[in-house]
Amino acid sequence: MTNPYPGRLDCRGGNSKKFPEKMKYFNLPASNYEILCKIICECAPFRDRLVIAEIAEKCQYDPAVILGNMGFLTSVGIVVGGMSKSLTTVGKSLASAIRVNDIENIRECWHQIFSECAPIKSIATQLEPHKPISKEIVMHRIALALGVTLDSQNDARMTQLLDIFKKIQLMRESVDGYVFLSFEQRIVKFYSNVIPLSERDDQSAPTAVSSNRSNFFDTNP
Repeated sequence: MTNPYPGRLDCRGGNSKKFPEKMKYFNLPASNYEILCKIICECAPFRDRLVIAEIAEKCQYDPAVILGNMGFLTSVGIVVGGMSKSLTTVGKSLASAIRVNDIENIRECWHQIFSECAPIKSIATQLEPHKPISKEIVMHRIALALGVTLDSQNDARMTQLLDIFKKIQLMRESVDGYVFLSFEQRIVKFYSNVIPLSERDDQSAPTAVSSNRSNFFDTNP
């Protein structure tokens, strides 16, 4: 079956039953980390509805660049809504951290965002923490996690995702390949320091990660 959404990863693979509805189409980032952060920052002044033309003017980007990244920002939970989109609670916290260049809180916000994103967690199950993996293998494991065939159309966007992982210190490059890092303890810190529990949408504490899971959400060094 042809993917009806060009530019998105078709996560159905050969058997769509294995993927929840919200994972069937996951939008990869269309731009690099710096551009994404600038877009997120300029979304902050809009309370009820994001105005693409105004965001593009403030960023000095073509509106197509903003639209091209809205899918990813929605997929990971930074932006919510259909025709009328707005920043989520964590999206607002991330925008605030970016505006004042608070590097630590920027990382914490991204970590929180990814920890609650089902497709990213699916990717995480394919990666072993603290063990060098070649880029080729990483790309194939990401494709496997999302149930897609790796091709030239998706290669650049997967590389953008890996760039985000590097910038927020979820991974680093070594002479032997990519090394994915642990960050569950940072998530706990995020909940206590960035968004007070009383202000969280779900009013719940973070869920602990099972110690037998082999992915970069693991808490072990």
